[in-house]
Amino acid sequence: RLFVFRMSSSLSLDEWAVLLSQTLEPNTEVVTRAVARLDTAVGHPSSVAALLTVIKAHPRVEIKHSASLMIRKRLMGHWIKLDMPLQEDIKNSMVAIVAATETPSPLRRACQDVLITVARLTVPFHQWPELLPIVLQWSQSPNPDVRESAFATFAKLAEHIGDILRPQFAMLQAIIIRGLTDESPKVRMASLKTLSPLIGWLSTPDEINLFAAMIPQIIEVLRYCVTQELEEEVVSAFEEFDRMLESPVGVISKCLPNIVAFALDVGGSPSLPLTLRQATLSFVANVAATRPKAIVKNNFVERILQVLFPMAAEPPGEDDERGDPDLSDGQLFATQLIDSLGVSLPTSKFFPLVMQRVAQYAASHNHLERKAAIATLTVIAEGCAELMKDHLDKVLPYVLTGIADPQRSVREASCIAIGQFADQLQPDIAEHSEQILPYIFRALNDPAEQVVSKACYSLEAYVQLMDVEAFAPFLDQVITRIVHIMQSGSLLAQELAISAVAASATSAGPLFAPYFPAIHTMMLAAMQSEARDHMLIRARAVECEGIMATAVGSAAFAPCVRDLMAAAVKGLEIGHSELNEHTYGCFAHLAEVFGEHFAEFLPVIVPKILSSCNTNDGIVEHPSASSVAHSEGLAVKGEEEDDEATQNLSIRTSFLDEKSAAVMALGQLALFTKKAFLPYVTESVQMLRLLVKYFHEDVRAASVLSLAYFAISIDDAHPRAQPWKKGDFSPLMAETRLYLDTIMPDFVIKVLERDESKEACISSCDAIGNLCKTMGPVAIQPYMGRIGPALLKLLQQKAECQITHDSDDEGDEEEEGDEDQELELFDSVTDCLIEIAIVFGPSFAPYFDAVLPSLIRYTRLSNHHSYRSVAIGALAEFVGAMALTLSTAHVSKLYPLATKAMTDEDSTMQRAGAYLLGLLMSYGPPDQMASLYQPALSALHPLLNTEQEDLVLDNACSTVCKMILVGYKALPVSTILPILLPLLPLRDFEENEPVYHALLLLLRPEHLATFGSHLPGIISVLLRALVQPQMKQQLQDHITLALRTLFHQYASQMEQLLQILSQEEKD
Repeated sequence: RLFVFRMSSSLSLDEWAVLLSQTLEPNTEVVTRAVARLDTAVGHPSSVAALLTVIKAHPRVEIKHSASLMIRKRLMGHWIKLDMPLQEDIKNSMVAIVAATETPSPLRRACQDVLITVARLTVPFHQWPELLPIVLQWSQSPNPDVRESAFATFAKLAEHIGDILRPQFAMLQAIIIRGLTDESPKVRMASLKTLSPLIGWLSTPDEINLFAAMIPQIIEVLRYCVTQELEEEVVSAFEEFDRMLESPVGVISKCLPNIVAFALDVGGSPSLPLTLRQATLSFVANVAATRPKAIVKNNFVERILQVLFPMAAEPPGEDDERGDPDLSDGQLFATQLIDSLGVSLPTSKFFPLVMQRVAQYAASHNHLERKAAIATLTVIAEGCAELMKDHLDKVLPYVLTGIADPQRSVREASCIAIGQFADQLQPDIAEHSEQILPYIFRALNDPAEQVVSKACYSLEAYVQLMDVEAFAPFLDQVITRIVHIMQSGSLLAQELAISAVAASATSAGPLFAPYFPAIHTMMLAAMQSEARDHMLIRARAVECEGIMATAVGSAAFAPCVRDLMAAAVKGLEIGHSELNEHTYGCFAHLAEVFGEHFAEFLPVIVPKILSSCNTNDGIVEHPSASSVAHSEGLAVKGEEEDDEATQNLSIRTSFLDEKSAAVMALGQLALFTKKAFLPYVTESVQMLRLLVKYFHEDVRAASVLSLAYFAISIDDAHPRAQPWKKGDFSPLMAETRLYLDTIMPDFVIKVLERDESKEACISSCDAIGNLCKTMGPVAIQPYMGRIGPALLKLLQQKAECQITHDSDDEGDEEEEGDEDQELELFDSVTDCLIEIAIVFGPSFAPYFDAVLPSLIRYTRLSNHHSYRSVAIGALAEFVGAMALTLSTAHVSKLYPLATKAMTDEDSTMQRAGAYLLGLLMSYGPPDQMASLYQPALSALHPLLNTEQEDLVLDNACSTVCKMILVGYKALPVSTILPILLPLLPLRDFEENEPVYHALLLLLRPEHLATFGSHLPGIISVLLRALVQPQMKQQLQDHITLALRTLFHQYASQMEQLLQILSQEEKD
């Protein structure tokens, strides 16, 4: 090995001492100069001897401490370059300093770290056999600081070289047991912390049993600590238990029931400090998350709820600083844990027991218990959504009664519950509008402003679920009350009321038009305020304007657009991030409504949007921690340089939201104004090519999508001679292809392949799908060699964004564990593939074969039904998009998936299975499919009844008709029709088309003799079809012609038939 030495700085011992002293000065310039010289000096191995001398001889402890930290930083790189006597001197000096009674604690810990570094370099090579006996001696020292160092050293050695300690495990167990009962609290804590690193090295049953035997003793020690109010020890112990829980070695398994029981005893004691109770109950929640079967098997669910429900109703303590007599830290913690348990534990075991407690607490005379009941229903709506949807008739009365409760806090909680139900329990919750909305109106008239604000939130969340017909009867009442709140409510109530108006406009659509002029006037007035505390109201007002424009359309909004734009642009001059964010969103809505007619505003707004894309005003640099690091000897460059020396930044979330909104607005302006945006594309692309590599995922995600939207603007400016068709790979114009060649390989596809953010990859999928829909298959065809494998990797969960990366950033870890985002990513990947399949047509076949095995794996019962239904739906869409006769091998794989899905308890699975079966019948090999007709009809029969959900019933009926279309001769049509006809017409018009075509087939003259007895039913269905507003003209013409032919050719029979038709059908 070749070593390259730098020249020594030849510092004298006095110079070393002076420089080390200067790193402790408060003057940054002095520190910087000193560190620069030390950086050079410590690069030479001779620095180790000098620093050791400082440690041993300098009178100032802080200088010794800095030298110890610095020597540790460089020792890994210099050790093998040191001569043997110096190595021995380092060992002996560190041992002596750690063992000395008079050594100050900071210096002892620093030298202990040096010793551990030396141990890592020597013990594995049998070059320091004396170390373990020395540390064992320390554990018996009369000095508690030395005993603490012994256990800390054992823990660090176990962490780094635990395998070498395995022969000593029995001895270590005895030492740890002694440490657990030590009279010194810090020794007990240090001994406890040796367990986790040692457990990582256990492998044999004897080793595991050896350490498992200590758990009961640890629990007894902790019981004593609780009685003595030694909170820190108990909290530390449960932190260690949490680490053991994560270990693949089952040390904790046998004793888990005892630990959980103890944790619940502590957590259920209101007299103990809240932090202590939180530590123990958090452990219980972790057990539920990682080992839910253990919780259920040991009957802990009921016991956990016995602890958490009273905690959720605890009044604030003396140290609670919230100032709300009805809200405490204990309440918040308990409801958070109930939320976690609802997600972790089997719903069938959890939900019934929760509802028993809810019933008890909802009827309590204690309003905090009534509030706890409502809060519990609110938080379990996520994890127990399916069962709650099935039992809404039992759940809703508790919440609606709560809105009428005499206590304000209960009414507030009930309004929040409605909002959460709207988010988590859709679509079922939307069916209860007649029951829910009157109570929301009651809350909107509540005398307490806090309740009114929460009612506005619940109204906003709920009305977004309602379709126009359901919402229309309530619209006037909603607007009347909301307008009153906007005029007289608190600032928060006004802000939420404006959001509720926007949601109402979304649900009402064109029906909102009569209310628009008055609301617009109010919003415009709100947008004039320049008071800082009105900025959020102003932001909501401009957001509402954009949404109202979408609802009422360009004709109704056109007279107002100039006044609005003037106020919106003026607002951008204030420099308020939230206001800017919502203003850019408004611009996007207006561009969507007015299309190319919005182009006149581009010269004014695009520069301002680009300015927000470019600004870093929301990033604040703080003084570097380097001065502190230098003072501790941590800023020395080397093999193990710590992160403390890096620059510290704080970033306003609102700044990132503004930047993301600005980036997205650029893309949407390009998408909707089309070629009118062309003059701004070059500058926008230059900006977004930088932002697609931005540190924050939201900005990267928006950048990828907008880069794709620019392609649409360019394509519109350079149109092809003929519009593209499915399967059409005729070339794009040169300008469009040149742009795509610029952005696709290096940006859009690279994000898909390499970005660690799921959100960015979702945007990349959306970008590719949008290009397909708008520009046809040729837009992406040259890049499929990379797009196809990248999408396949995502399906296989092997992409960069799906791999856990070691990081100290908790936010990243949270994202990586976010199951909802993983499902969203899977949904986006399949949607992208479906869009590709639709435009590629039969040319998609090779890609279908490539992704088929991965999608089939998602249909396994071990996966959540959301994944399974998306996978089966995607397979069906692929089959329909290719419109290609499938192979027998394809059918053999797909048919069992379809029929199995139709027997699933989940309605989305049933719907997807029936849809896939119908397409298999349409495109499968005729002989093979004919052999499956009878089992297919048997599988469909349970779905052909009015008790099924509409969408399930529609798909099942459509599938039967698809079978008739391709194989009526082999089917018992006369037996099928009496079951089928009463269920028609369907609610989903897309599924109605094959129904009508099948019925028209049966009306052909050659079939009348066979199916004539069903003629009244068939004609009744077709007559009702003619009045459906979604009916395509061509199909309507076919039906009309067929009916006229029948009435012409069989006048007398048709006259008799008219007598049994309803008046509506006759008309």
